[in-house]
Amino acid sequence: LLAALAQRGWGLLTDDLAPVTLDDDRVAVAVPTWREVILWPDSVGHVVDATSTAEGDDVREFGPSGLRRAVGWDDRFVDEARPIRAIWWLGVHSFDPIEVRGVEGVSRFDALAAMAYNRRIASALLDRASYLRVAGTVAGSGIPIRRLIRPRGRWTADELADIVQDGTER
Repeated sequence: LLAALAQRGWGLLTDDLAPVTLDDDRVAVAVPTWREVILWPDSVGHVVDATSTAEGDDVREFGPSGLRRAVGWDDRFVDEARPIRAIWWLGVHSFDPIEVRGVEGVSRFDALAAMAYNRRIASALLDRASYLRVAGTVAGSGIPIRRLIRPRGRWTADELADIVQDGTER
């Protein structure tokens, strides 16, 4: 999904995991981490030709038989924290249609907890008061949280990119 959005001109802040903090005005911001996207074997054939042809892109293969690719997009990397305008919580299911639904009420706080990276590690490393401050600010804000569930085993990145692009500004 990130590769499909980057191909459409969106900026790259991070792949997969974004630290979130509050700025001086208590606005939730996502903090950039690294300049490359790791493409899984089933996505390499769909996006690698388009993403590896730009001059200056850093592409390296790794894993068994070079099936995975790390694509570095220096020209698209956003190197400063950005305000969060929407949160898309991705998942898969065994049905055909793509499902999108808003997350509302107290479920917003539960969704943020479910999206936290490896809860056991996070709870050991994070300052709980800081985590609760950020999560409470986001959960109580007007930032939309959308649950986006795609069918397992069907290529959907372009469809998902259409949905995300229509649902939030860049």
